[in-house]
Amino acid sequence: MSISGIQIPDGVIKRYEEKRFEKKPGGLILKIEDDTIKIEREVPENLSQIVEGLPDDEPRYCLIDIPVKNRANLDDVRTIFIFWMPMESAVRLRMRYASTKSSISRSFRGLSAQMQSDEKSDITLEKLQNKINRSQGINNR
Repeated sequence: MSISGIQIPDGVIKRYEEKRFEKKPGGLILKIEDDTIKIEREVPENLSQIVEGLPDDEPRYCLIDIPVKNRANLDDVRTIFIFWMPMESAVRLRMRYASTKSSISRSFRGLSAQMQSDEKSDITLEKLQNKINRSQGINNR
């Protein structure tokens, strides 16, 4: 699949689909490299490790599975798309990632919510769960 000249290999989408059906916290960190979206790394379920591993000077796309309570108040896992855009990123990189963000997020089915952040302190489990709950029409508990 090609988006604005950026390729998303079928293997990247396939790995996302596999992780999505595992229904376990964790996720994928994606980056643009040589006009291709690549999986930079698969991440553990520990959100603080995920956030600390984000670069301070380059954008990333993150597909993170977050534990939540569903409408029946049962444990569930939902995927959120996080567009990591630190202020320290070079303008050219920021423009490149921003221009493909919407198309990239539409390429991955089953996303429960999206958020953009330029501060690591903004990416907390509580904020992500609230964002997912709001997008699903569930009152925050």
